[in-house]
Amino acid sequence: MITGTPGSRSDLPSAALRWLLVVSIALIPLLFDPLEPGRTLVVAKRNAVWAVGGLAALLSTLRWMLDRRLSPRMDLRITLPALAAVLGLATWHAANPHISFWGGRYRGEGLVTLVCYLVVAVATAHELRDAPGFQRAWRGALLVGAAGNALYALVQFSGLDPVWGFYGYLRPFAMQGNAAFLAGYLGMAVMVAASGAVAAGSRAARAGMVLLAGFLFVGLLVTGSRAAWVASWLGIALLAAVVLARHGAPQRRWAAAVGAVMLGLTVLYTAQAWPFARTIDEKVLARVAADGQTLRRVPGEVHPDARGPAQRLAMTLEHGGGMAVRLTVWRGAVAGWMRRPWLGQGLDSFRYFPNLRDQREARLYAGRTLPAMFHYDRVHNELLEMAVAAGILGLAAYLWVLAAFLVPSLRAAAGGDLLAAGAAAGALSYLLALQVQPGFLGSSFVFWSLLGFGAARARSSAPVIQAEP
Repeated sequence: MITGTPGSRSDLPSAALRWLLVVSIALIPLLFDPLEPGRTLVVAKRNAVWAVGGLAALLSTLRWMLDRRLSPRMDLRITLPALAAVLGLATWHAANPHISFWGGRYRGEGLVTLVCYLVVAVATAHELRDAPGFQRAWRGALLVGAAGNALYALVQFSGLDPVWGFYGYLRPFAMQGNAAFLAGYLGMAVMVAASGAVAAGSRAARAGMVLLAGFLFVGLLVTGSRAAWVASWLGIALLAAVVLARHGAPQRRWAAAVGAVMLGLTVLYTAQAWPFARTIDEKVLARVAADGQTLRRVPGEVHPDARGPAQRLAMTLEHGGGMAVRLTVWRGAVAGWMRRPWLGQGLDSFRYFPNLRDQREARLYAGRTLPAMFHYDRVHNELLEMAVAAGILGLAAYLWVLAAFLVPSLRAAAGGDLLAAGAAAGALSYLLALQVQPGFLGSSFVFWSLLGFGAARARSSAPVIQAEP
């Protein structure tokens, strides 16, 4: 962290900044307007991200002005301005600079939002560096927000949602607007809870964290996100590798307990046994099919949101299923990228309308009714999304920033730091899921904050977390 001497004038802004980071990691994923949830979900989260990013920048500047002896020790002092400069240039060069700067109506991740993400990531990395108490508070706040979302997801899964009434969909999304967004968010939280289960200092605390990891994993399962299922298991495998390589038998037993709970829940979910059993009547299916914001299905075809786990996995490779549709969107994204290869077409500006004159695409939508102006506003691949938005230069700067945060975190994990391992596993699982599905304001904010937390653990002078027997 960056701090002055005890009692210095910089203590107050530093404490305020730390509490801002702690509160926001729980609050932003929970935000929505219950009176107009569908209309204001993006606006509520976007405004909160802007407020937190702006306040974090203001408090950091104020703290430095009050005590100029403080050395920021900004390891990212070249990396972050480079990315911000490239994104700024791409925004100025964009086909629609207004959208690129402020963000689109239904996504809100323009230049202002991305800069706020970067500010929060850096502030988290430096303010929580040598503050173990705030590190615990930060992890607790993250898990509180995730538990709230998981609980709401189960309410939706049970058909009891009093606010959205499912809004025409059958897969729970809690306060994230889409099941895939919720799945990516909970995948990160599961890794943080799992690492806490191994690192906790008492048997009761460990057992509680195992149960919490299982509860969050239940919320992830019911989203039906295939990418998040795979990514969560790979994340747990990374965490398990750290425990096996650097820790003893007691820690291995608790890591095995987390894995056993996740495996048992996966088996129950796959079998659609309690607590995952539910009946969807024809009225619900008809309402989903009639939703004007989704593709109308071929008569007699089961809507993807109503399919069971095995059916959803099989749908991935079937004609007209997940990968086939994504490949067409990716081809359209590459074509758009090649028209502006160096600086892209602008942040949050991607739009792809199905090309029904192409025989391959026409076959995908044969027998289906496309709503008026139906299009994809997300590439469903994070790296390709950045390439389309900011070109080769933006993608290179983006990868550079990711490496600047992740490499130290992975090194700390390899050294046996369980909390750094949990942060790295969560960030990597989220990145993996984002290669076939999009991110969102709430989950993206958590992702960048988690990157900052992993860097804070890696650069902390505190002892490496070695769980007690």
